[in-house]
Amino acid sequence: MMYPPDSGNTGDSGALVAELQAQLYRYAEDLYVLMSEHDELQQRYRALDRSYRSISDYRDLLTTLMYSASEAYLSTSSGRITSATRSAAVLFGSDELVGQNLRGLIAAESLAAFDEMQGEISAGDNVRSGGGRLIGLVNASGEVVEALVWIIDDFSVGAEAEQLHWLVRPMIQDRIHIYDRDQSRQELGGEAVFYADGNGRLLVVNDSFCRISGYQPEECLGQPMRILKSGIQGEHFYRMFWEALKGNGSWQGEIVNRRKSGELYPEWLSVAGSRDSNGKIVGYFGKFHDLSRLHESEGHLSKLAYYDVLTGLPNRHLFQDRLKMAISQARRSNTQMGLFFIDLDRFKQVNDTLGHDVGDELLKVVAQRLASVTREMDTVARLGGDEFTVILPNLSHERDAHAIAAKILEVFQPPVQVGTHLLFPSPSIGIALFPSHGTDEATLIRRADMAMYHAKGDGGNAFRVFEMDDEGDTRVFSLESAFRQALDRGELYLVYQPQLSADGQTLHGVEALLRWRSPDFGDVSPNVFIPIAEWSGAIVDIGRWVIRTACAQMAAWREAGCHVERVAVNISPRQLRDANFTALVIEELEHSGLPAEALELEITESELMLYPESTLMKLDELRKRGLSIAIDDFGTGYSNLARLRTLPVDRIKVDRSFVQDLEHDGDAQAISTCIVTMAKVMKLDVVAEGVETAGQLRHLVDQGCTSVQGFLFAQPMLPASIENWIGLLTTQTGETNVA
Repeated sequence: MMYPPDSGNTGDSGALVAELQAQLYRYAEDLYVLMSEHDELQQRYRALDRSYRSISDYRDLLTTLMYSASEAYLSTSSGRITSATRSAAVLFGSDELVGQNLRGLIAAESLAAFDEMQGEISAGDNVRSGGGRLIGLVNASGEVVEALVWIIDDFSVGAEAEQLHWLVRPMIQDRIHIYDRDQSRQELGGEAVFYADGNGRLLVVNDSFCRISGYQPEECLGQPMRILKSGIQGEHFYRMFWEALKGNGSWQGEIVNRRKSGELYPEWLSVAGSRDSNGKIVGYFGKFHDLSRLHESEGHLSKLAYYDVLTGLPNRHLFQDRLKMAISQARRSNTQMGLFFIDLDRFKQVNDTLGHDVGDELLKVVAQRLASVTREMDTVARLGGDEFTVILPNLSHERDAHAIAAKILEVFQPPVQVGTHLLFPSPSIGIALFPSHGTDEATLIRRADMAMYHAKGDGGNAFRVFEMDDEGDTRVFSLESAFRQALDRGELYLVYQPQLSADGQTLHGVEALLRWRSPDFGDVSPNVFIPIAEWSGAIVDIGRWVIRTACAQMAAWREAGCHVERVAVNISPRQLRDANFTALVIEELEHSGLPAEALELEITESELMLYPESTLMKLDELRKRGLSIAIDDFGTGYSNLARLRTLPVDRIKVDRSFVQDLEHDGDAQAISTCIVTMAKVMKLDVVAEGVETAGQLRHLVDQGCTSVQGFLFAQPMLPASIENWIGLLTTQTGETNVA
């Protein structure tokens, strides 16, 4: 580096400045040199770091290869082992090979061959190219393991420092290949296969072993087979296992083992002993396959066999097993147990009007609600359809069953939202108790079922305990059997109740009501046989018979000169669900010769609110043809007024429950007033049902109701009585007043 020339200043101060400047430039030169050296050092450091990383990667790779290789590698110097791979430690059964004399690990019968190999190396021959020698090796347990041995390289550093590298391939590997091949012939591919020495230490494993167990070869080779031990099988099992292996030479069966992750899994294990030429067991060949999927499939099949697919509750098969168990337990402990039979009220209406998808969703909610209020020891089961049961073991008193039934009724109170539909499910519950009502499954089931029928006959949404009576417990079933034949036997008939103006002077029409007179049971209430008709599916055929009979009667009256404006018939959800319903009604009208205006179809409010649009279109089509549509039991079905406004309806019938309470219940008066006012605003006719007293009539007239139906004016009558009644009405008024 060049320094600046002297400024030429004289004196001490000038010399001092010059000296300082010179020193500063020397420092700058030294700093430059240091920075250059620092850059060079940094470059060297980065190169060394890259080399270190490469060496580290190669070392890791080499370690992995050494530990995972199935063949063993050893190095010797002057005959003593200086290094050995993991596979060599596994082969010889010792982690302390380094320092041992390799010749001391050679079986006596193989020493000559071993010495001959070393002699060939000394002569310059490479034994590796010759395919190796079969040498017997002695492991730490004193057992002889046959192996192919090669000397793969040699470095002579003086006469006494001869260094050799050995490759040892145990014949076990050949045997395992043969074993795999033989098993493949038997279509047992994919099984875990292993070989263990006489002490049960793993020497060879295949890929399936690693896949199933989760262990890599370097993690399990040399380890005892018990690394897979789950702890599920006790010491007694393993003692029998080893006794069978050593005594019979083989064992097979199902056991539970543990993966490396800790997960338990079932397996089918087969183990066979490997014997030497003297018949001594020197090792064990084994195979196993994972049974987890098989057990899962069995569990799934078991669930299908014993649990309801839709709700997840026990099905009929499991219910019967649990009931038998509960009865046995109650008998042994001398305690009571209860059985509930539960049927949903009007559930078929949901299926018939909204479809089975909505019905299925409702059943899921029902199952959840039942399970939420029963005890942990109880069994809630679904037998099919909308039938559920509850088994109640260990009851202290009958009132305990009453309390649980009351909870079930309570939990059903909130409505269920399914899509856009708001549903109001209610249960009918029949109760039978052990031992009061029966001591065997069949009797308890039959009597709980009968009690449920009585609860439904009482109007539903209630529970009923079985009661012994003179008729025995077969009445309901006998009724159902008899009713199925009632139509064919001509036991059904219609009665007609007039619908009049509020002053009782003008006849607006009649309502046709179904009756059953049985030769065995006498006059059976519609509250009993109508539900039977719905459950059995007979309501469709009976409904058509009602329409046909009512239309024929209207035609007969008119032909006889007794003019009735219209006849109203009740329609069930099943009838409306029928794709041919519209054509059926038109066909019956045409067959009778009546105009469409002579027939009115009555549908209850709750049913009408549930009908999908496709079903309502049928009503709309019939209405356009001239039929009138009436909503029956209005006020009880939680109508959506916006939906009501769009329904194809001509008339509203106020439910009798409001009419009956008009004289003493302000709420009933308010509701009735609202219904009448709303109908007028919507330009709908109103008919009040169940009018029985003058006080009720007075309230209705004050509210503006102009049409009534009830015992105050006329009871339901046979056709001939209706003719006489109309004649009497004509005499009283001086003319036949019809709307």
